[in-house]
Amino acid sequence: MTQTVEKDLEMNGYILLHRAIERNLRLLEQHSRDQNNPSTGKVHKILDWWKMVWEVVEQHHLVEDKMAFPAYFERDPGLRAQMDSLTADHHVLDDLVVQIEGFLELAQQPGAHREAAYRQYIETLDKFNTLMFAHLSREEGIVLKAEETLFTPEEVEALSMKIMKSTPMKVMAVEAPFIFHGADPAIEKKFIKTVPLFLKLIYKLSWKGKYLKRLAGYMAA
Repeated sequence: MTQTVEKDLEMNGYILLHRAIERNLRLLEQHSRDQNNPSTGKVHKILDWWKMVWEVVEQHHLVEDKMAFPAYFERDPGLRAQMDSLTADHHVLDDLVVQIEGFLELAQQPGAHREAAYRQYIETLDKFNTLMFAHLSREEGIVLKAEETLFTPEEVEALSMKIMKSTPMKVMAVEAPFIFHGADPAIEKKFIKTVPLFLKLIYKLSWKGKYLKRLAGYMAA
């Protein structure tokens, strides 16, 4: 089956999340670079910030592996080989995650090594971001083509709703404001109109404010 999915990519949840991952990782890296021999307390805040970002990325990978990709493979088993080609990236990224957290833990321990450990963290985060951005770009090429050629617009929407409904509220409370922080407000407004009313209210009255307060805490001195 070959059908064309007419889609507004700026409203595609998959693309929105990818752009948010890139945007938040760049913000974290720039903020980290702006710090000059930060205190142990500040390093702790940066570690907590990093863990929040990685939690969103990891949840995204789990959804892909358990729900999105299997749906694609059912339509075209040949896609599995293309997706497997990205698995090596995951292994490298996972190793870099361990290193990032290790350097940030070390930079919180008293001693002359702290400054060097923090510099190593920044260098490792730069490596992580470079690989992550390239990985997301390659992955998008496969996913968007699969959605365009293998699914109708209605089927794409149904899969997106299935994924959203399977996402725990605790995860969604962070992921939703994460996606729109720093994005075009017009896109946020347009997208929020498409979600159920109760989610719209929770997002506006609770999730967004709590996320912004949490992020401000991470960025504080």
